[in-house]
Parts: sequence; structure tokens; C-alpha cells
Amino acid sequence: MTTAASPLHLSIIDDDPPVLFALTHLFSYDPRYTIHKTHSQLTTTGEPSPDLALVDLSTLPPDPTAPLTAFAAHHPNATILILSAHPDLGAHHQTLLHAGAAAILAKPLHLSTLPDQVWQVWNDLVANR
Repeated sequence: MTTAASPLHLSIIDDDPPVLFALTHLFSYDPRYTIHKTHSQLTTTGEPSPDLALVDLSTLPPDPTAPLTAFAAHHPNATILILSAHPDLGAHHQTLLHAGAAAILAKPLHLSTLPDQVWQVWNDLVANR
């Protein structure tokens, strides 16, 4: 787990290569984060756990329960944040939360604001543990 003085170890999962590149670039220049891994899909390989996994909703299957549950079981200390271009997910919202996601964030129009949004959500989650 990270401390106030150390950066968050962040895994970014997005199946759109230009977006994955942009997110990796954006977060790598923010001293609050260290890029742990980037992937085009959610995996449960034998790698160490990140503090935070930022997962684009489009990388998940229509029923995201199995991959999210498996990732959460393999990385029990990782916090999973889902990015969605469509913030009104209806019942799907609860499915994501029950499967292991800690929160769902609307993907901002300007990605440059995302590191601050993620940091705020992270701090809110930590404060409420």
C-alpha cells in the first residue's frame, strides 16, 4: 500500500491504443503516480498488485462479473476504478460495484483532468475505509 510520501502504483487497462498511450503519458508525468503496468485487457497474471487499477469499461465483456471478481481475488489490495464514457449505467452500475469495482468515473472530455479526478476519488475512498 502506498503512503502519503510515495506515489500510487497505477495499472491502466484500455483497449484503445491511442487512449492507452495518452493515459500512460498523462499519468507518468504526474508525481502522485507511478505506472505499474498497462494492458489492453484486464488480466490476473502473476505480477505484483498495483495500488490502483484504472479500467476502461469497454475492455470488459457484457457481463463483467467474472473478470472483475478474478482480478479482485488475485489483487485483493488493489482498488479498481472503472472509466466509462457513459456515466448513466443503470443496473450495470451495481453489477460493477458488486464484482469488485470501488467506483465508476465518467471519462472526462478533456483527459488532462483525469489524474486530479482519480486522486480525489482515491482520497475519498481511503478516507471512508
